[in-house]
Amino acid sequence: MTLFFQTVGGAFFISAGQTGFANRLLKEAPEKVPGVNPAVVVATGATDLRKVFSAAQLPGILVAYLDGIRVAFSIGLAVACVAFVLSFTPRWENLKEKKKSTDAA
Repeated sequence: MTLFFQTVGGAFFISAGQTGFANRLLKEAPEKVPGVNPAVVVATGATDLRKVFSAAQLPGILVAYLDGIRVAFSIGLAVACVAFVLSFTPRWENLKEKKKSTDAA
C-alpha cells in the first residue's frame, strides 16, 4: 500500500506541479511581455530562453517563468506539509515477534 501511494502520489503531484507552472506561465507571459507567444516560451525551456528571445524581452519572460516556478514549488511545499502532518497519524506497532516465556515449575 505504501509503494502504491508513493508511486501514484509522485506521478500525480509532478503532473500537478507541471500544470500549475505551465498555466501560470501562459497567463503571465502576455502581461509581462506583450507580443510574445506564451506557447513558445513554454516549449522553449529554461536553457534556451537566452538563445530564442531578445535581450529586451528576456527580463519579462524570466519574471513570468519565475512566477510559474513559484506555483510548482508551492504545490510541492503544500504536499510536503500534508505528508508531514499525516506521518504522525499511524499508531506505533512493534514488528518484532514476542518471545514466549516458559515457566518450569
